[in-house]
Amino acid sequence: MNFNTHGLNTWNMEEYLVSLESTIDTYKLKGVLANDYKFFITSTMLPANNEYQNYGIMAAIDCINSLKDLCKNFPDFRRLPKIYGGGSYGGYLSLLISKIAPWRMLMEL
Repeated sequence: MNFNTHGLNTWNMEEYLVSLESTIDTYKLKGVLANDYKFFITSTMLPANNEYQNYGIMAAIDCINSLKDLCKNFPDFRRLPKIYGGGSYGGYLSLLISKIAPWRMLMEL
């Protein structure tokens, strides 16, 4: 069965599903498919232009892991207050760090 999905996107998915259902019904009437044939649909969320976007979560987790490593390798560092800060994206990361691991931070600037 050839079914063109080249123009398929979030906004026209329902039209494609109706068209697919109609195509399957046609194949059933022609005897190409059994009358009890069922189709299953799976999908994935692929970002546009093959770009991956995690909104800074991975960078924040990297910062948390770096801090954990510092505390592990330098025990005296563990007792010092941790202050995160930054402008723009750095400020955003500091807020994410405090959201993900609030026990690791003392204050945000």
